[in-house]
Amino acid sequence: QMDFTLAGVKWWSIIVLDGYSRTMLAGAVAPVEASWVTLMVLYTACLRYGVPAHLISDSGGAFTSNDVTAVLQRLQIEPNPLLSTQGESYKNLMETPFDIQRRLYDYQFSLTTTPAEFEQAHQAFMATYNTTAHEGLLKDGLHPPIPLQVLGEAKGRHYTPEELSRRFSRALFPRTTNQY
Repeated sequence: QMDFTLAGVKWWSIIVLDGYSRTMLAGAVAPVEASWVTLMVLYTACLRYGVPAHLISDSGGAFTSNDVTAVLQRLQIEPNPLLSTQGESYKNLMETPFDIQRRLYDYQFSLTTTPAEFEQAHQAFMATYNTTAHEGLLKDGLHPPIPLQVLGEAKGRHYTPEELSRRFSRALFPRTTNQY
């Protein structure tokens, strides 16, 4: 995750990234760093690519909240929050996609004036990132070094959309019951 400022308001970018291929599986921007945003991004990634065995994250509240922890348990995903006394735990993981994002798209993000434009620029960035050769993948000996092609047909554990919705239901799709 990372933050940007749009019209004086801080916005957060949350992305689920496959660690091997470095493919951005899903992402969103929101005006808050919240568990519901994290859950929406994780839900989208699981729908598209299956459920992973592990989730490595920073130790931020959006990833360690009770709602996210409960969903991870229901999906049998092992959480692996990285800890850092310096506040930069994500840098220990791999080439920093956040720094790449800043270099490739800061200018395009700065041109946006509405949340919808900002989200559109964010989605365009993810598409560009996933289809552009990466030096880190080339160094790993992967040819072509393009995230989506390295990911290929790899999928996590598959759930039907209905079952996946049930596993996310209490946290992502809250339901209020009453006398009616």
